[in-house]
Amino acid sequence: MRSRRPISSPDGGQRRGPRRGRRRRTLVSAGAVVAAVAMVAAIGALRGGDRGALRRVVVDGPSRSDPIPVGRPAPDFTAPLVGGGEGSLVDDVPGPALLVFWAPWCPHCRDELPVVERLHRDSPGLSVGSVVIWAEDRPGPSPEEVMRGAGASFPAFLDDPPRSIADAYGIRATPTLYLLDGELRVVEVLTGAVPEPVLRERLAPIT
Repeated sequence: MRSRRPISSPDGGQRRGPRRGRRRRTLVSAGAVVAAVAMVAAIGALRGGDRGALRRVVVDGPSRSDPIPVGRPAPDFTAPLVGGGEGSLVDDVPGPALLVFWAPWCPHCRDELPVVERLHRDSPGLSVGSVVIWAEDRPGPSPEEVMRGAGASFPAFLDDPPRSIADAYGIRATPTLYLLDGELRVVEVLTGAVPEPVLRERLAPIT
């Protein structure tokens, strides 16, 4: 077995063994960089920079492959709100209600939200809420920017990356609008941008 030869130093002296001190310093430096990056990511998430992080969603219902049938209750859920805080369907959107599922990058959604806001203002007996879904799927404006652009004053819940709320409601396209009665049972499900006169007509029986 060959013995390890001494390593010569630049000043002509000799050093024994591997450069453990330098390796330790390198590992410590790398660990500090990783910790700093994690801290920056966490701060960004808290400020809304990472839409998927630190988002806790609880849904009272299983995933489904199609919209909830008429007459069935809408699953309650608790989720973060655009702008901060947390809310739930039962507490923040009591029936009768209009619940809109939309994505920030969806142009038809951005066209529909101002219509929904006008209905919200014109119908004091109607609760209006929305759920932001699939925000991470494509680049686009932030949910806050879309809400400001629409002048929206109704609550907007943030779904999580696993799509917990969207899957519980069987959402397959945006926008999707759920019309709910006073007990938060499904009255009708509309998909795509709905013209304002048509939406007012469909909502009339429950308001």
